[in-house]
Amino acid sequence: MSGTVPMDEHRAVFDFEITFSNGGGINGWDFRLDIAGSDISDKELGDHLVRDMRLLMVGSVKILNKRIVKERHKRAVESTAAEEGVDPLTASSEAMVTSTGKTSHSAGSGSGACVPGRSLSRE
Repeated sequence: MSGTVPMDEHRAVFDFEITFSNGGGINGWDFRLDIAGSDISDKELGDHLVRDMRLLMVGSVKILNKRIVKERHKRAVESTAAEEGVDPLTASSEAMVTSTGKTSHSAGSGSGACVPGRSLSRE
């Protein structure tokens, strides 16, 4: 396989702030997400991010510093996983350590850092 990127493969690179309607939130920076086409609105990207991360109780999503890059998609496992009846988001989940040394979790096509806005407790 050659190292060239197919003409139609693009990824959004962006920072985000998500708040939850039940309190708390998460922030991410330099996050990468596969997109269809060469452009995406902030609203569409926010919706895509929430679906991709399987978030519930989302109050608001703010997209910041968005840019689109021509880059190979990272979800190549989707077609194989779907054929085998496996959920591609679960199949490709992995923990990563970012260049800052902080641990983040990726659902395959996303990368970058995520930091919880508030920790959960049982107080």
